[in-house]
Amino acid sequence: MKKILIGVWAAILSLCLVILGYYLATRNRYQTSGESTSGDPVVVNNTAEAPVAANNDPVVVNNDSDVHVVKEDDSDEIRVIKNDTKSKSSAKPSIRLCPQTPDTSGMYQLPVSAAKASSTIDQSSKNVSNYAMYMFDGNDQTSWQEGVSGYGIGENIDIFFEDKYEINYIGFKFGNWKNDKYYYGNAKPKTLFFEVDDVKNDDVVREQVEFPNSNWGIDWVEVKNIKRTDHMKLTIVDVYPGTSYEDTCITDILVFGKGR
Repeated sequence: MKKILIGVWAAILSLCLVILGYYLATRNRYQTSGESTSGDPVVVNNTAEAPVAANNDPVVVNNDSDVHVVKEDDSDEIRVIKNDTKSKSSAKPSIRLCPQTPDTSGMYQLPVSAAKASSTIDQSSKNVSNYAMYMFDGNDQTSWQEGVSGYGIGENIDIFFEDKYEINYIGFKFGNWKNDKYYYGNAKPKTLFFEVDDVKNDDVVREQVEFPNSNWGIDWVEVKNIKRTDHMKLTIVDVYPGTSYEDTCITDILVFGKGR
């Protein structure tokens, strides 16, 4: 009987050892695959292989990914953060030709305190003035005309506003609108180079715009995302020649915005 009991206990012990070995083998397999025996995720220590910069700056795991892997200071802990690309985007200032007449209702026509031209034609013998400020008097019988030989390519106008404003639209009456003779006889700008002070961002927005050869029409540009300016400069880059004269003229400039 004693020998029988010893045999039974030996068999039970052998069975326990087999079960324990099976359990240990199964546990190691689940940890390696990232799963637990309960089905919950198992954290695997990958700190040795994690892409972390030496200065603790975020490291991009994949150029097409939306996550960064960050190593915390004085720690082996790895933290994953999602990129917020939308918050980093900002609207870029721009000056573009308007395909049609804009709606300026609810806007102010911004006041100009001074305008200075690089040259002005001298017609004092005809008792005619063509100062730069005539572009802001709202009178079709007056105009600015450049005063150099040829068509005035490279001549410019500095425009100063009474205060710092947000500009939305600029309208141009190109040419001499006094009558048909002077409108068709004189040249008018075809391409202007804009330089608008962006006071809010301490910058200057530079854009070149080509205008269509409108017939007695107001040409408009739209100005976007320049919230505060008190100065802009316009330079003649190209012109539409007239039939009789080489003088390039601008009758009026209308500047609309949302005020201060």
